[in-house]
Amino acid sequence: MAGGDWHRTAHRAPQSTNRRVDPTIAARAGRQLHLITLAELREAGLSARGVRSRVARGRLHRVHRGVFCVHPPPLSVWQRYLAAVLACGPGSSLSDFSAAHHLAIAEQIAGTIHITNPGGAGRSLRGITVHRREIAACDRMILNGVPCTTAVRTVVDCAAAADEMGLEDLLMAADSKRILNRRRLDELVAERRGQPGIHKLERLITDDPVETRSVNERRMFSICRRFGVSLPLVNHPIRTGGRLFYADFCWPEMNLIVEVDSWRWHGGRNAGESDADRDQILSLAGWRIVHFTRDQVKHRADQTGQRLLALTGSGSSRAPFDS
Repeated sequence: MAGGDWHRTAHRAPQSTNRRVDPTIAARAGRQLHLITLAELREAGLSARGVRSRVARGRLHRVHRGVFCVHPPPLSVWQRYLAAVLACGPGSSLSDFSAAHHLAIAEQIAGTIHITNPGGAGRSLRGITVHRREIAACDRMILNGVPCTTAVRTVVDCAAAADEMGLEDLLMAADSKRILNRRRLDELVAERRGQPGIHKLERLITDDPVETRSVNERRMFSICRRFGVSLPLVNHPIRTGGRLFYADFCWPEMNLIVEVDSWRWHGGRNAGESDADRDQILSLAGWRIVHFTRDQVKHRADQTGQRLLALTGSGSSRAPFDS
């Protein structure tokens, strides 16, 4: 072979290889939010030297050890979550408060991304907190391309770090999105009885409804007496549209219903009952429905009392309405 022919062949060979490798990389990264692992690059036919060359030329961008993005930063939050999962290897899932944010049941918390896998792989990776735990198949899901724990498993995993109010907020958010499997929640809590934080969840899901109701009644009645608001009927039955509803607090003479939204207060409701549907039916029947949060009744009694006074128009001394 002539020298010139040899050089032309030598230069053409990498281009031929790229024509085979590039579509494979593009297809795999396209299924993974434009992310790809070192192992996948090697499977596609790229050598270690080829990977280093593409990084140097800006065709690949390193996110974690062994994980690359095919476009430059910035990365979306979903990409950062998936990159952390990929960096920790097969069987890994986004978990704890990172999963809670991904499931839209909690605000994003600054700090490391939480990952769970059975072997604890990835513990040395910067920006990632890895929990060594087994996860049943029924407790894993894929959301927006990111493997993560289900809502129930996420709440259980957050139990050790969250306070009781924080856990109740997670439960309420998941329940409002209809993504909370209550039967599985009971199973997981029973399986983990005695583990850190589980006692808080046990109190939230097993408290006697009568006891819970009496606590809320005392708080609401105390606010009413303090602000001169007439005392409401409690758990008052209302039949309308062929259905029977129970109002947390009711002033029938004013067609006013006040609901206190909390997991303990409403956690025992039929899971198939839509609060929005319920409110609409009662509104069509002429009722006014106003929702207060558990936090308002428990920690913002002044604000709650002023608003109740304005809603009922009762009381001997009028306090200004605090909007």
